[in-house]
Amino acid sequence: MPVLRTLAAAIRRRVEAVFADRWKVGNFIPLGCDGTRQACPRSEELEKRLGTFGKEGSAPMVWNTAIVHLTLGFPYCWRLGKGGKASERSHLLYMLRWLPAAAMIVADAGYVGYELAATMMASDVFFLIRMSSNATFYTESDEPLEEFQEGIVHYWPRHSRTPENRRFAVGCCGFTAIDTR
Repeated sequence: MPVLRTLAAAIRRRVEAVFADRWKVGNFIPLGCDGTRQACPRSEELEKRLGTFGKEGSAPMVWNTAIVHLTLGFPYCWRLGKGGKASERSHLLYMLRWLPAAAMIVADAGYVGYELAATMMASDVFFLIRMSSNATFYTESDEPLEEFQEGIVHYWPRHSRTPENRRFAVGCCGFTAIDTR
């Protein structure tokens, strides 16, 4: 597969050159990331290699996680895995090596996680991720939760509180407080 990887890298460079005026938005290269399962034909080979997902007798499935340039609609890179066992977060972690400088990943709540965010920060990748309602944030102010709308918050989930893991500040906007008491 080294030939295909070389070809993909060459195509990415060419698209960047041809569409240079639309490659960046401000100082960032806007890239969206998401994953999906895709049904495959029912062949003996695919059933053996991919297995099935869900109910007995279901079609073989492949998981496709793709990073797409948001203004061009160009598939920048992708990673495939077995439909029932793949992880879009681990796929994104793997694909970080292919991202250009100034990349900004935009993703949904399926990409929430301290380890993923810390790795992207360590890799100098900017990101905008919709956080899920079960993510916990800490503010520096004594502002009541019901009144907090936006600002700097700290993300440091309880399971990640170890000496080698540090909390990090993130911007929060459009926050809706939900009292779960």
